[in-house]
Amino acid sequence: MTESIARQLLGLLSFTLAGAVLGFFTSHNLILGALFGSLLWSILSSLLNAKLVTWLDQNLSSPDPKLPFEQGRIVRSIANYRNKTEAEYDEIHADMDQFQAATSAMKDAIVIIDNQDNIEWWNNAAEEILEITIEQKHKRVQEVFSEPNFLEFYSQSSHIASFKADSADQKRVLEYRVESFGEGDKVLIVRDISESEKVGLMRHTFLANASHELRTPITVIHGYLETLQEQELPKPIQKAIHSMQSQSSRMAALIADLLTLSRLETSSENKSRKPIFIREMLNGITEEAKDVSGPKQHQISLNMDEGFDILGNEGEVRSALSNLVFNAVRYTPANGVIDIALEKLDNGVQFSVTDTGVGIPAEHIPRITERFYRVDEGRSRDSGGTGLGLAIVKHVLVRHNAKLGVTSKPGEGSRFSVTFPESRVVKI
Repeated sequence: MTESIARQLLGLLSFTLAGAVLGFFTSHNLILGALFGSLLWSILSSLLNAKLVTWLDQNLSSPDPKLPFEQGRIVRSIANYRNKTEAEYDEIHADMDQFQAATSAMKDAIVIIDNQDNIEWWNNAAEEILEITIEQKHKRVQEVFSEPNFLEFYSQSSHIASFKADSADQKRVLEYRVESFGEGDKVLIVRDISESEKVGLMRHTFLANASHELRTPITVIHGYLETLQEQELPKPIQKAIHSMQSQSSRMAALIADLLTLSRLETSSENKSRKPIFIREMLNGITEEAKDVSGPKQHQISLNMDEGFDILGNEGEVRSALSNLVFNAVRYTPANGVIDIALEKLDNGVQFSVTDTGVGIPAEHIPRITERFYRVDEGRSRDSGGTGLGLAIVKHVLVRHNAKLGVTSKPGEGSRFSVTFPESRVVKI
C-alpha cells in the first residue's frame, strides 16, 4: 500500500514538474504550467481508472487491458491472482469429480447432513436404497424419514453404534450408522446387509436345531453314566466313567449356552421394562460365587448404592452378570480378591467386577466377546468354561442398551464393567 501511494505521488510530481518546465519555456509561468501538469495527470488517471473499473465490472471476462502506470500493475496483479485461483478451482473441481465418481461406485448409501439436520448431498446408492429425490434436498431428516425407530436412533446416534431395520419395500435389511464431522455436520451411511443377515439366520437356525437335537441324547448318556458310577466296578472302569461323566457335563453346559446364545441373537433389543430387583439378584450371585470359590477361599466383597433398580429381563441380566462374576472366580488364583460393585452414575448405573486374577493381554481384549475365542487354550479348558460366556454377555447387553467396559493387566487382574443407560434405570 505504501509503495503504491509513493508511485502515485511520484507520477503526480513528474507531471507537475514537466508542466512547470513547459510553462517556463512557453509563457514564463511556472505555476500555470505546474497546474496544467497536475490537471493532465488527474485526467489521465481518471481515464485509466475508468478502463480498470470497466474491466472489473465485466467480471474479468474481457482481455486484460494494456494500461500504464499503477493501473497496469493492478491489472497484472489481478490477472496473476485470477490465474492462480482458476488453477486451484480446476484442481478442486477435479477432486470433486473424483469424489463424485468414487461415491457413485459405492454400494453403501451416503447422505451428508448439516448441523441443522438438513439433507445437503447424497450419492447414487442413496437414491436407490433410500429413495431420496431432488425435491428433498435441504429438507430436514425428520421430514424425509418418518420411521419412528429410525428417528429414535438418529436422535441418539452419538450413543448408539448402529441400527438395523427392514427397507420400505420389506425386501432388504438395512444397517444405519451416523458419523459426525466438521462443526456438527453428520454423514448417514446405510448398508444393505440382507445377504449377511440371511447367512447369519441360517447359522443361528442350524446351531439352535443341532443343539436342541443333541440335548436329549446327552441327557440320556449323562443319566446312564450317573447310574453306572453308583455301581461297584473295577477302578479303571470307574475312572473312565468319571471322565466320561465330566465330559458329558461339559457338553451339556455347551449345548445350554449355544441355545441361550442362539435365542439372544434373534433380537436386537429386549423391550421388557420390568424391575429386576438388582440388589437381591447380586446378593444371590455373590453367595453362589463364594460356593464356587470353595477351597480357593477368595475374598469376595459386594458394595451397592441404594435408591434405584434396573429395568429389563431378569433372566438375561442375571445370566450376563453372573458370567462376569464366575469368570472372576474362575481366573483368580486362591486367596485372591474379587470386588463386586453397583453404583449410580449421572447418566445411568454401573455394575463392575474387579479381580486380582491372571489378567488379559491388551491385544486380546477387542476379541474376548467372540464366541469360542480363547486367550489361552489350555487355561480356558482347565477352567471348565464353554467359550461362550462373554458372547452371551455381549448380546444381553446389546438387548438392554448397555455397554461393556474391560481394563486388564496380565498378572495384576481385570475389571469388567456394565453401564446401563438412564432409560433402563428407575428410582425406588
